Amino acid sequence: WATYTVGKLHVPRGGDETKQKRYYEELTSWANQNGVTVFYFEAFDEPWKPAGTESHWGLFSADRRAKPVMQELYPELMPDGPTSPDYPDTIGIEGPDIQELVSAESDAAFEGSVNPLGPGLGEVGIEPTEDGEMALRMELNGQSWSGVYFMLSPIDVSAATTLSMRVRLPEETSEVELKVESADTKHASVNLLDYETGRRGGWIEVSVPWEALAEIDRSRLTTIGLWNPSNGRGLFIDGEFWLDHLRIDE
Repeated sequence: WATYTVGKLHVPRGGDETKQKRYYEELTSWANQNGVTVFYFEAFDEPWKPAGTESHWGLFSADRRAKPVMQELYPELMPDGPTSPDYPDTIGIEGPDIQELVSAESDAAFEGSVNPLGPGLGEVGIEPTEDGEMALRMELNGQSWSGVYFMLSPIDVSAATTLSMRVRLPEETSEVELKVESADTKHASVNLLDYETGRRGGWIEVSVPWEALAEIDRSRLTTIGLWNPSNGRGLFIDGEFWLDHLRIDE
C-alpha cells in the first residue's frame, strides 16, 4: 500500500502512512490465521521511479528510515521527520470544471474538477444530452477498474440532507460505489443504485441521504467518487456511463 498517491491511475489521497499500517497489520493477521505465505512489495521506497505514487511503496524510506508500520519492530530506525509527502488541502487535478455537471438547484457551491481514472476507461468527455444538458460520458471497456472522482475545494455540507444526481448506465448494472471523503482522508461509501428515486428517458435519478455517509467530517468535503459499475455477478460493465445534475440539498 503506497504512502502517497497522485496521478490518473491512483486514487487521489488513497495512500498515506496510516492506511499502509492498517493494510499491513490486517494482511499479516489474515496470513497468520490461514497459514499463508505472503510477499510484501516493496521493502524500500524507490526514488529512481517516477515522482509521485511509484516512489512511495516502501515499508521504509529510501534512506532506510522506518515508516510508522515498521517503527515498533525497528525503533532504532525511527526517522527524524515525515517519511512521505503531505497532501495539500486542495489537490490540483487537470480536468473539466465540475460546474458543468452541477444542477442550478444545488444548495452547495461546488468548486473543483472532474478526474476520470482507471484502465477500464476508453473515451471520456463532457457532452450535450438529448435534452440539451451537459453530462459526463465515459466509455467502459469492462476489462478493469474505472471511475470518476470529483476533486473539490473543501466545502461545508454539514447542513445538507441529500446528495443527488442522475446517471445512465448499461441495463445489467446493479452496483456503482458512491464514495465520499473529507479532508482528513476519512471516507464512507454506499451502492449508489440502492437510492434510486425514479427513472425518466433512460436516466436513473438517485438521492442519497447524508446520514448514510455519516463517517466523514462533513464540514470539509473534498471528494465525491463513483466507482466500478458492475453487474449482479460482480463483473465490470462494458458500455457507456453518463452522469449529470449533481446537487446537494439542505
